[in-house]
Amino acid sequence: MTTHRVEEAAEAAAAVIPGSRAMLGVIARSLAPLHEHVTVPQFRILVLLAESGSPMRSGDLALAVSVHPSTFVRMADRMVARGLVRRAQNPSNRRETLIELEPAGRELVRAVTRKRQRDLRVILTRMTPMERAQLVDGMEAFSRAAGSLEDEDLSAFGL
Repeated sequence: MTTHRVEEAAEAAAAVIPGSRAMLGVIARSLAPLHEHVTVPQFRILVLLAESGSPMRSGDLALAVSVHPSTFVRMADRMVARGLVRRAQNPSNRRETLIELEPAGRELVRAVTRKRQRDLRVILTRMTPMERAQLVDGMEAFSRAAGSLEDEDLSAFGL
């Protein structure tokens, strides 16, 4: 195992680029089969709904994926037609529309997540237990340092 001594952030950034490309490859492979079902922004909506565990206001979803509300309506129309989500009137505000994840939408999110996990597991089995532990520690530190990314930063990648 090689231990890198990296004094400057620029050196560290250069060293991390190949790993970030590998991670993007895993993400791209997991999203590739989606193109016949949904667009990446539509998949992001499904992920947001799955993470929330409850219906969300259509305006909040439009904002989260950085689209105009009228564009969101057309996106939602297509997802409703495919049985991935359903619309409901907000009982506490009749002017608002709620979007709820249907079982088919939930399964699509699960399938992509399982694909990513399988691909990552294959890669991680090529590492020693110590390397995996170091990676986990490093990724946790990186996540803390990065803070929470804005949804619009993630939307393009279906994250």
